[in-house]
Amino acid sequence: MKRFLLLFIAVISLGSCIKDDQIPARQQKDFESYLAKTDSYAGELPCDTLDGVWRLLENPREEREDEPQATVGSEVEIYFEGYVFTSSIDLDPMADKNPMPFYTNRADIIAAIEAYMEKELLDDGIVKDVTFDPSLWPTAPMVGRLGGSGFFKGLDKGLRGAYKNDRLLLLITSENGYGSSDIGGVIKDSPLIFRVYVNDVK
Repeated sequence: MKRFLLLFIAVISLGSCIKDDQIPARQQKDFESYLAKTDSYAGELPCDTLDGVWRLLENPREEREDEPQATVGSEVEIYFEGYVFTSSIDLDPMADKNPMPFYTNRADIIAAIEAYMEKELLDDGIVKDVTFDPSLWPTAPMVGRLGGSGFFKGLDKGLRGAYKNDRLLLLITSENGYGSSDIGGVIKDSPLIFRVYVNDVK
């Protein structure tokens, strides 16, 4: 079974998008260097720059162009994984070690985390006696209305223009994430990355 690696303050990087003046210079540099050295991302995925949010489409859209598209006012239903990062984060599902999300509503990932926590947290035993309560992580899809209060700013921006059944990778600068506040396991001023599955658009 793949092991989950706990990650704390995070920085992510990117390569194939146009530079965005809204991205702080340091975060932009880290985005670029990360994606440039990550073979599965560097220049290979369709990418949009959305005022401080970079959106990569991970699944081909040719067969979904007739699906409903999310615009301001649309009700969007999503499953997601949210991470805070270091430049070494690897979200490749075939990676030997997968990072642990700070939050997800995907039942398969929650089950994998629970099984891993029951077995062991870290091989070296530095961290012990850590419990995980899956009841605190609901598996129902998240539903929100774009342009309203259903999603935080970066997620709202990243979903605009998406289609039903898109699988997105959203790189979100700190000012479009949780800003200067600590939120749960997210340290203030952390850039974020979300993998989002657009389940429905109404």
